Amino acid sequence: MKLDAFCHIMPKPYFDRLQEISTERAANLLRRTAPIKHLWDLDTRFELMDRYDDYAQIISLAAPPIEALGDRGLSAELATLANDELASLVSSHPALNAVSPQAPQADWFLGDDVHHHGAFLLASAEIE
Repeated sequence: MKLDAFCHIMPKPYFDRLQEISTERAANLLRRTAPIKHLWDLDTRFELMDRYDDYAQIISLAAPPIEALGDRGLSAELATLANDELASLVSSHPALNAVSPQAPQADWFLGDDVHHHGAFLLASAEIE
């Protein structure tokens, strides 16, 4: 089995949302990625992958980092959209084995316990 790690993609709903954002960085990203159809048209990507029985991918979101595309609110929205789409892709195709979730760095340590799997709550729990 060949496992291709760090395969960058842009799920179509994420790609579509980027087209609605009017930041310079989002526009630059779209100029560079729109011609690379296998990044955002995942049906064509899956057709190519399905040619090989011993090939699988670990997928992650294409650069730049989410926080570079907008303010904290927009970054959080994009992270949620991207993570939901990446998770659904892994469950929908047998050659996608894992996903690297995305989180905007601005929100990573601001008390959002979802990213820390209860670590903040454990720190304040009483020990008997």
